Amino acid sequence: MPTQKEMWKICANNTIKGEELLELNLKAIYEVVMSVYDPVLKDQICYHEDHEEIDNKQDTLGPLKIIKTVWTQMEIKTLIWDVTT
Repeated sequence: MPTQKEMWKICANNTIKGEELLELNLKAIYEVVMSVYDPVLKDQICYHEDHEEIDNKQDTLGPLKIIKTVWTQMEIKTLIWDVTT
């Protein structure tokens, strides 16, 4: 039967491996999400002020938030254009 110290080492190793796997999975998901966007949309995401932070965190929801912001701004500009013409 493993000692308490050995059990602690096993648990620590499993936790570290789990965190490493999670990090790899998050990076893979981020790369897949970014690869789906067309070049124009990808440029808008990359030039957004929050992109560096999102890229550093590999935040998969970050690009979607930027898209929502860009889309909303486009809708507002369209509405303003429709009203003024």
